[in-house]
Amino acid sequence: MKDQSKTKHTLIQDLASLRERITKLEQSESELKEAAEKKSQDMLNFLQTLINTIPSPIFCKDIDGVYQDCNKEFENYVGMKKEEIIGKRAHDLFPKDLGDKYREMDLALFHQPGRQIYEYQIMYADGTNRDVVVNKATYQNVDGALAGSVGVMVDITERRQAEATIGKSEEKYRNLFDNAVEGIYQTTPAGRIVSTNMAFARMFGYESPEEIVNTVTDIATRLYANPDDRKRLLGQMKDTGYLSNFECLMLRKDGSTFWVVMNARLTCLPDGASCLEGFLFDITKRKRAEAALQASEENFRRSLDESPLGIRIVTAEGETIYANQAILSIYCYDSIEELKTTPVDKRYTPESYAEFQIRRGKRKRGNHDPSEYEISIVRKDGEIRHLQVSRKEILWGGARHFQVIYQDITKRKQAEDALRESEKRLREAQKMAHLGFWYWDVKTGDVEWSEEVFKIFCLDPKEFTPQIDSIQALSPWPEDHQRHQELINRAIETHDQGFYEQKFLRPDQSIGYYYSTFQGNYDENGDLFSIVGTVLDITKRKLAEKQLQDTLDSLRKAFSTTVQVLVSAVETRDPYTAGHQIRSADLARAIATELGLPQDEIDGIRMAGAIHDIGKISVPAELLSKPIKLSDLEFSLIKEHAPKGYEMLKDVESPWPLAEIVYQHHERMDGSGYPQGLKGEEILMEARILAVADVVESMASHRPYRPALGLNAALQEIENNKGTLYDAEAVDACLRLFREKGFQLEGTRL
Repeated sequence: MKDQSKTKHTLIQDLASLRERITKLEQSESELKEAAEKKSQDMLNFLQTLINTIPSPIFCKDIDGVYQDCNKEFENYVGMKKEEIIGKRAHDLFPKDLGDKYREMDLALFHQPGRQIYEYQIMYADGTNRDVVVNKATYQNVDGALAGSVGVMVDITERRQAEATIGKSEEKYRNLFDNAVEGIYQTTPAGRIVSTNMAFARMFGYESPEEIVNTVTDIATRLYANPDDRKRLLGQMKDTGYLSNFECLMLRKDGSTFWVVMNARLTCLPDGASCLEGFLFDITKRKRAEAALQASEENFRRSLDESPLGIRIVTAEGETIYANQAILSIYCYDSIEELKTTPVDKRYTPESYAEFQIRRGKRKRGNHDPSEYEISIVRKDGEIRHLQVSRKEILWGGARHFQVIYQDITKRKQAEDALRESEKRLREAQKMAHLGFWYWDVKTGDVEWSEEVFKIFCLDPKEFTPQIDSIQALSPWPEDHQRHQELINRAIETHDQGFYEQKFLRPDQSIGYYYSTFQGNYDENGDLFSIVGTVLDITKRKLAEKQLQDTLDSLRKAFSTTVQVLVSAVETRDPYTAGHQIRSADLARAIATELGLPQDEIDGIRMAGAIHDIGKISVPAELLSKPIKLSDLEFSLIKEHAPKGYEMLKDVESPWPLAEIVYQHHERMDGSGYPQGLKGEEILMEARILAVADVVESMASHRPYRPALGLNAALQEIENNKGTLYDAEAVDACLRLFREKGFQLEGTRL
């Protein structure tokens, strides 16, 4: 019941809202009606003025042949005022033979309503003869019934005289006019089309120039998507009489739109009437390309905004015109204005500011400036940060500027400083520390330790008597015992020097590390009689190595996190291939493992696979998700993702050749790949492995322009082209994974 009451209340509210909207619509309808009536009256006044200014006789008759209206020129023709003409028939105004002719033509027109054109010779009231084209058309009353005709007599006397003169010239240029690819036109300033070529008519969706001339009576409303553009065109021509490169959106017969650029000038028709003539070109494709470019630039701008790296765009003089949030966060500033207004010497440490002044001086002198360098900055809160800087020239808003990328390397610098300090301490310790010495008499079993050995193991020589297995006893880990004994036995068998590292347990239960070298002494018969060795405390070194490894692990995790951000950026723009990079990376890692590659190389292949399509950030998103086959031009844009990815990664510090792997993952063994056309061993092994994984995952997965082809088809592709397109070892390893070891790609089908 509660829900029913709520529904009833909602319906009442909707009904009240609907009534309010109806009231507003009725008010709008009334206002529109008044505006339409006013516009109609204005148009009538405009047309009457326009008719009177036309230097051709114009008249209007009813169906009985009675004159209803005429213009000034028709008065001149008849030699009577309009008031005398209206209400009379042709027989009342002209000689009988002419009156018969006019009536005959009227009846023929009314018999077949529409348009009637014929040429005739008339005599004006002043006795001058004129050759005219009589252009008449029927019109209907408000009930749709035939009401009469309107006509205009266009004086063609001068035209006839000129026709003989210009006949040859017209024949010469007519073919050019008719067959030109650009639209050519003549229009009256009032908005009527005088003539066009076929290209113009077809641009607007008409079958012929005649159709568009006869159909379109108002250019502004019939050909312009925005009628105000016609007014704008005329306004620009008002002072100079011409215009060029005028761009606007036009309207086809079917209602679709297209972009043009036109050039036009004011001239005169043979009869002296004003005329606009010119050319127009269809630039729709260019406009779409510009729109696509703008979208791409917006995507690029968005990628800068969301980049985890600090980015500034600066002028050649160093003025900041763009800064993303990451760089503001690095400096701890709240806005770009704060960054721009803070003096440079306040943003740098004194040492870095001095280096900045040197770089700025080189730039002003036009000298070579390093594209990469390190700086130390002072944040707003006083904290000092260390940054890796990359600077390169770009076009921004069509102007030459510089993109400056900042990567916070403070932790890395701290780790490097800590490592250097640790190494320094280790060297000092090596100078200051004494090597422990020990001796074992094999025949007597006596063992001797130097005082330094006792110090290393924290033992009191007064309380502890060393035995041959005493050092082993200090290590309570059985696996160390076994390894230690194996090393000694091997050294004795080969008569070589032996050495090993081992951890031990001090009396206070803390763990230490030592490094020992030893050498057997043999008699003339080759029998062992003694062993001498040294012991060095390497506990500090081991701890330093562990600290370094922890730092490197931290840096590697940070690098992996950055890679994940980049992967997310690519896949956010290209949802149809979501997961493609990760699945390709997983398969590439499995292939590398199957081939027995070192773990470090396997990690590098997995990392490269996770970002191998990073270059697609620069490819228009509509191409990545286009559901049909790409054109050659579009595919060439897609192919740019490999070099673009290389450009993005080439300066990234990494333990692996990520940029080269990404650059080469579309290369093929026979040189048919892209972008460099590399062959065979010229291609990195990591890139060859990734190429196989990329092809298998792509074919087995869904694509915007096709459904998944299936895993079997993908495996058949690499098997058929093994050694030709794809590395044979990588292909064999991939086939074993799927066919023998049950490897599966997530979300794929056979």
